[in-house]
Amino acid sequence: MISKLNYNQILLQEKSLFFNEDEIINNEINTIFNLLENFEKTNINYYNENLNLFENEKLKKDYEIIKSFKEKKEKKFFNSKYFNLIKENDSVKKSLNLNNKIKKEKKTNKISEFISKIKIYLIELKEEWKNFFTSIKNKEIDKKKLMLAAFLFLINLIINTITLNILFSFAGIFGYVITVALLGPLFEETCKRISVIHKIDKEFFIIFNLYEFSSYVINFMKIQPTIKNFITIVIARSLGVTNHLIWITYHQIGEKYYNDLENNNKHKKLVRIISFLIPLFLHILNNSIAVAAQLSQS
Repeated sequence: MISKLNYNQILLQEKSLFFNEDEIINNEINTIFNLLENFEKTNINYYNENLNLFENEKLKKDYEIIKSFKEKKEKKFFNSKYFNLIKENDSVKKSLNLNNKIKKEKKTNKISEFISKIKIYLIELKEEWKNFFTSIKNKEIDKKKLMLAAFLFLINLIINTITLNILFSFAGIFGYVITVALLGPLFEETCKRISVIHKIDKEFFIIFNLYEFSSYVINFMKIQPTIKNFITIVIARSLGVTNHLIWITYHQIGEKYYNDLENNNKHKKLVRIISFLIPLFLHILNNSIAVAAQLSQS
């Protein structure tokens, strides 16, 4: 270990970029040596095994000192010989490596915890859907929820229809594209989120998809009433129902995760926003591709 005298000599010769000589001597020398001596005496393996670095006040203080040197380095404190000496010290290396290990483990644990929560939410949703269909089978469906879901669907249908008629009358095919590719998904995903928040999501999903599925099949068959076309439209709309199931699942998982977070969690609102934007983006993308394909054939 380099002597205290040698450190003093280096410090006095260095003329720091950010501190005058007196500040270095008064504030840094003893701190550095105490830091290094403490870490020399510390059983690093114990903290590697237990990861309790931040629970020990002395080590927490020492770590903040090391961190301050690291920050100085990042602020172009690059000409400091004593900083390089500190950085290369085995004890400091071990402590910084330990800090990096803790950060990585915390990040890994957060990701694992998030994935575990998603799995739990999916299992819960599976059970909820199972119970919902069982209630339909047993004719025990909640009529109040069904009426609210039907009302929400009706509002969505009216807004979509009025918007399409107005924009098409003013902007022609461009108004049609804007409504189908952008505004339609926005209205529908908003209604999905409202249904999830008010716990009428399953009722709304069934009503919405029964209407959309049947209307597409009927309108398509009016144009080309053949068995082949019937099979084609049924397969196509079945994929559409699958898409809507995936999109509403994003809303359901997002709301579950939102409700599980503490009120003072700074990410709480962000969870609700992101879990809305993801299905909205996917819905817009899906409709945009469908409209583009439709226009290319006309």
